Amino acid sequence: MSFEISGKKIWVSGHTGLVGSTLTRQLTELGASPIIASHKDLDLANQQQTFDFVADQKPDAAIICAAVVGGIKANALYPTRFLQDNLQIETNI
Repeated sequence: MSFEISGKKIWVSGHTGLVGSTLTRQLTELGASPIIASHKDLDLANQQQTFDFVADQKPDAAIICAAVVGGIKANALYPTRFLQDNLQIETNI
């Protein structure tokens, strides 16, 4: 399967993270038009905001790199919080 990248609107959620920023840069180099939204402008845990954003932007594809993350200590202290938050983000997208 192939997907022509040039000229496509591709939403990269989590574009400021390690993976998301690399993908955004590479997509731009390949001629795509990455769609990005900061966490200040779009709360992916909010279903209506997420749905409205997608309806407005109409991306050709989406790459999900967004996640709530913590270090070893945070993961040990809040073992289900990260799972719940990340499942909500993935479900909304």
